[in-house]
Amino acid sequence: MVKQIRLEPLSRVSEVDTYSNLLSAILSEELQVSRECNGRGLCATCHVYVKEGMESLTPITPR
Repeated sequence: MVKQIRLEPLSRVSEVDTYSNLLSAILSEELQVSRECNGRGLCATCHVYVKEGMESLTPITPR
């Protein structure tokens, strides 16, 4: 199943496969994202703020 995400402040809409990684989806759009630990979840430089649609997200995992 595919979900849509809106990247602000770019007002850009992208599609993401369910259970895929948001960082990977953002990078596939060729957007520059600070990720000091290369997306391993160690440094918190690539965090995401969800403004709406939390009910559509998959559960948080330890990763």
